[in-house]
Order: sequence, then C-alpha cells, then structure tokens
Amino acid sequence: MSHPRFLSVLLLLVLPLGVASAEENVKHLDEFFRGKITKLKRGVVTLHYDFSDEKQGEDWYESLPFPIKRLDDQGMAVENGKLEIHGNTGASHVALFKGGIEVKSRVKLGAKEDIGGMITPQSDSHDFATFTIVERYFHRWDNQRGPGQHTVMKYGDQWREKGFGDSFVGFRYVARQPPKEPVIEGRTVDLAYGLKRGKLWMEIEGQKLSGKDMGVKLKVMRAGFYTVKGKIRVDDVTIEGKLDPAWLADIGVSPTLSAPIEDD
Repeated sequence: MSHPRFLSVLLLLVLPLGVASAEENVKHLDEFFRGKITKLKRGVVTLHYDFSDEKQGEDWYESLPFPIKRLDDQGMAVENGKLEIHGNTGASHVALFKGGIEVKSRVKLGAKEDIGGMITPQSDSHDFATFTIVERYFHRWDNQRGPGQHTVMKYGDQWREKGFGDSFVGFRYVARQPPKEPVIEGRTVDLAYGLKRGKLWMEIEGQKLSGKDMGVKLKVMRAGFYTVKGKIRVDDVTIEGKLDPAWLADIGVSPTLSAPIEDD
C-alpha cells in the first residue's frame, strides 16, 4: 500500500506538467492571425492586411450572405499583393467581434456599382448589413431604377415581402446619398465602414453616411467585402474591434500576444 505522503508528492510532480501541456496547446493572437497585429489594448485589437504575403489570405474565406446565381469564373484570392474578389461573391474575415467593428481599406474599382463592404452576424442569418458603392442590385428589387447611390442597408427576414421566391432577402435603407465624386472603373478609393454605438456607417473618399442598426441588432459579427457582377481589389485593410471571448475560447486562442508589438 502506497504511503499517503508519497502520493501527495507524486501529484505535485504530475499536475504542473499537465497544466504546462495545456498552456502549450493554446495559441496567442499573433500566432493565429496571418495579418499583422498593430495594436492590442484593453481587449481591442487592430489587425492590418497589406497582402504582401499570400498567407494573409488564410484569414479570409469566400462567402456571400444573400442568395444569388454564381458566375462560372467567380472567386476570391490574394494576387499581386491584393485581395481580389470577382463575380457574385464576397470575402469574409474569420474573426468574430463583439459590440462593434471598424474597417478601413483601399479598394481598386473593377466595376462602377454594387461593390463594397459587409458585416455578417455570428449566426450567418439574414440579419446582416452592406455598405455599397453605387448600390443598384437591391434598388432594382425595390423597383428603383434611377441613378445609383452610395448606400448603407440592413437586412432581415422580418422584412420579406409576399410573392417573392427564396432569392429575395428583406431589407431596409439605413442611409443613401448620390456620389459626390465620379465613380470611375479602375480608380482606387478609400472605403471605411462599421458599427459603433448602434450606428451603421460608411465613408468613401470623405463622403459619410450613417444610420440606426435596424431590426435584429448586430451583436457578434465579422467583416467582409463583396461584389455583384463586378470585381474589386482590396488592399491596406485595417480591422479594429473587441474579439468575441466565446469565439476565442471555442478555437483555443488566448487574447494575448506571444511577443511585444514591434513599431514600424
């Protein structure tokens, strides 16, 4: 029969090894993300993507929150130092943020309409938002065929209308304005968007739009970009917000860094 004192010593030797092993299996933020972390303060992280390394594309995946017919050659990929998205599709970031988000980017326009940013919920439901340069696709659903407008829109099944098929997603206009500057294919523009204190907002070349987060509120969300029958090349993307603790726990990532942030 083993002596109780011997068992106590054995437990003291074994337990720390188990704890250390568990800690070794947990990744830090800078070990998980392929983008560069430029700031981490009080749980708010700032991620930057210049797409100089194709591996940065691993933090993004192809998705679109509303149903639309696929085009034969559509897709997303990191090419020549930019995230290229073309066809009827989008690119979503892998991270989930809680409470709000801010996205800044440089976008080369491969079309003159129906291109922009999006925020999609954790549930992948229809309660998402878009921030569109010259929105026409959903305006046509709404029988509005005039000049396109920069538009912030919120979607939800509660706004579905009778008589439409499954391809229709209900929506409301949050804010819209005619472009103050010409939208020229091939030009590169500054596009920013996000959710802050219950307001959805976008800014393109200094032109600002904002309005209330209607319907089912966005609480846990991911950032993305999309296009309808067009193409965009995205660069210098900065995403800032508080990472969702539940998401981090689920994927086994610690809200910490393995090394201090290096100044440029």
